[in-house]
Amino acid sequence: MTSKASTRFDLLRKATPAAPPGGESLEQFVTGEEPTTQISIRLPKSLVRALKIHMAQTGQTQQTILQRLLETYLREQGAV
Repeated sequence: MTSKASTRFDLLRKATPAAPPGGESLEQFVTGEEPTTQISIRLPKSLVRALKIHMAQTGQTQQTILQRLLETYLREQGAV
């Protein structure tokens, strides 16, 4: 009977607070980082291969490369 009581207690106990939605953390706000979100895109295999080669040659991450490219393109288009 003790195990039922402890199980019931565990079910009724409040869980620890979850992380803020969207992957946001207090650290992001303290350091001034903009919260991020994840997207999925389909690209031609040849383009992905070229991206991976560039990543290896430059030591940059996929996120860094694509973020820089998108920001540059959108700035040139007047979107940001």
